[in-house]
Amino acid sequence: MRKNGFLAFCFAFIPGGGQMYLGMMKKGLLLMGLFSAISFAMMTLYLDFLGCLLPVIWFYSFFDTLNSRCLSPEQIREIDDNTTQFFNDLAPNFSIQWDKFGAKFHRYFGIGLILFGLYLIFRNIFHPMLRFLFERLGIDYWVLTQIVRALPSLVISIAIIALGIHLVKGGRKPEQQDFVEYKGE
Repeated sequence: MRKNGFLAFCFAFIPGGGQMYLGMMKKGLLLMGLFSAISFAMMTLYLDFLGCLLPVIWFYSFFDTLNSRCLSPEQIREIDDNTTQFFNDLAPNFSIQWDKFGAKFHRYFGIGLILFGLYLIFRNIFHPMLRFLFERLGIDYWVLTQIVRALPSLVISIAIIALGIHLVKGGRKPEQQDFVEYKGE
């Protein structure tokens, strides 16, 4: 079934929306998630340099929708099925086994969530209290504001550096076993 060209054009203005309208749910969700994640990182973590990626994603999504509008339903299904294959082809040695990934890194993810929650509590509850206290005491509040504003970027920077060091070191090396195989006489 052919989709309405005007609606495809309207949905093309939303990154990933046009792909979803045309039936390419995986590709649309991927583009929408990528655009949203970069926007979130820019606004909350003050990583403004990521803003240069937003127009690229938007234009790709817009023109991909307009070009995909002319495809047959079989071709659209094939493209949607091959969306995840694209990333496997892009980095074949980086295929993630989600069950092992979750089992290994759930503790780090949990620690990250706890730290993020503590930061939110500090920023939304204690930060206004400290501002009031600093104003009452006549202490310059600007320094505290800059520290709180820069804290997420600092944490992300440290995490990126730690990940880079981990990748350079090569991760854990397999342990040598003292086992000698018996080959018979």
